Amino acid sequence: MCSTEKKFDEYEEYLTKYLQNTKDLALLLDYDGTLSPLVAHPDLAVIPPKTKEILQKLAQVWIL
Repeated sequence: MCSTEKKFDEYEEYLTKYLQNTKDLALLLDYDGTLSPLVAHPDLAVIPPKTKEILQKLAQVWIL
């Protein structure tokens, strides 16, 4: 298990409790340099597969 997966697992229970009575949720994230490595031009940014997988897991957990 990579450290990113471990962090997701640790926060899943916390977020579930914290957001259990939340009706609406927005997760706003920067892309170039945050979700993907910083590159010379934002159009060249590519999200790493593991990051994409984690975001997809989050999307499944919090589908409203």
